[in-house]
Amino acid sequence: MKIGIITIFPKMFYGFIRYGIVGRSVKNNILSINIWNPRAFTQNKYHKIDDKPYGGEPGMLMAIQPIKYAINAAKKKLEVLPQLFIYLRRVKNLIKNMYVIWRMTKKK
Repeated sequence: MKIGIITIFPKMFYGFIRYGIVGRSVKNNILSINIWNPRAFTQNKYHKIDDKPYGGEPGMLMAIQPIKYAINAAKKKLEVLPQLFIYLRRVKNLIKNMYVIWRMTKKK
């Protein structure tokens, strides 16, 4: 089984991947886990992934470009069909955002 994780906190998963049942599965090549950091796909020298907020709500937004490139890199590396993407974020407008990610990663 192949799993790809795209996160801005990759170190958070290291302990989870190395120990316990998941760690044994990885060690025995039953499970393969790859981690991508969207900061590696930015085009600015500070590896900034925040975008300006809009719509009058508080908080920062993640820029779409690094996420798009990270998803495409994961798809290329994993080469598994069917591919399932689970995009975790706050629940408001979840369906709309899932559709945007799906359209963004769909082959033309």
